[in-house]
Amino acid sequence: MRKETMSETQTKFDRLKEIAQTLGDKLKKNKDNIALLIFGSVATRNVGEKGDLDLLLISQRETYLPEPQNVEEKVVSGEIVQISNITPKQLEEDIIGLVDYRVNQIQEGIIVFDKEGLIQKIKKNLEEIVSPPKNVLKTWLSDLKEDFEILPQKISNKAEFLFLTNRSALWALRIFLSLKGTPFRGPKYIEEQLADYPQIKNLFLNAFGGESINLKIKSNLKDVIPSGEDNIYLFMIRDMLTDSDELEGKKKNIAAKTTFLEAVTYFGLYLQEKEGLENWEELFERNRLFAQLIKQTFGEIDLEVLLKDNLKFNQIVTSLVQNQLESVHL
Repeated sequence: MRKETMSETQTKFDRLKEIAQTLGDKLKKNKDNIALLIFGSVATRNVGEKGDLDLLLISQRETYLPEPQNVEEKVVSGEIVQISNITPKQLEEDIIGLVDYRVNQIQEGIIVFDKEGLIQKIKKNLEEIVSPPKNVLKTWLSDLKEDFEILPQKISNKAEFLFLTNRSALWALRIFLSLKGTPFRGPKYIEEQLADYPQIKNLFLNAFGGESINLKIKSNLKDVIPSGEDNIYLFMIRDMLTDSDELEGKKKNIAAKTTFLEAVTYFGLYLQEKEGLENWEELFERNRLFAQLIKQTFGEIDLEVLLKDNLKFNQIVTSLVQNQLESVHL
């Protein structure tokens, strides 16, 4: 496989950044547009030859929709550009709630324009965050307890149980990192973020059944992804599979596996949208392809042991949240 050279990567970075600036100059003229931010691989300067440009537009226009429906895609000078639209109110809610991917966008993002200094202010506030607010801690505690109650009930449905244990473990990990003052940066950064927590790293690996995952199964997902279809979920899936391949090549197996599982999750979201299904339970009932993909991903695994390991990890994180909640004053 051909790999791009450093000079090619730098040229790609410069070209995409220039496109962002050109778009920024146009968007800035609209009084409703408050700020524009580059995020993703361009912001972290890890953009590859086939990389695209991800932009976050903060606008007063009340047109915000839940992601990924709020993403506008266009081709500029032969390059794919994806613009996520969000209102200041929604951005504030995401930051207060320490929504990991949003925090990551702000922390790593490159500002194209910032009329009112909003992004700069948020960056500064994030640096001063010591612990999550009390209402967030209560929400986390409720979510963890709900998973603790639901998972044992789902063990009879292997595919759904495997999927839910993975989501539960990943959510508990996000909470753990946030409690440590390090918002979750995404599956591909897990190795770096858990470097100082080897015990938690092992507990997390067991909690989502990581040892049973065979990364060769990635080809199964690649085979069923529709080609030539314009859908934001499919773009994200392809990017995640590329990231997983790269991480596997770097021997970062936990990150490679969790990134692959994120791709599987987004494929499930794509199927729900395409088939007009309302939730995951309905997807597992009606779509054998997705259920089979989940089973193939995890291979042979003892579900009782997985349940025990998952609940153990859940209990540890639940205790940390409870302790933090008790120390937070009104």
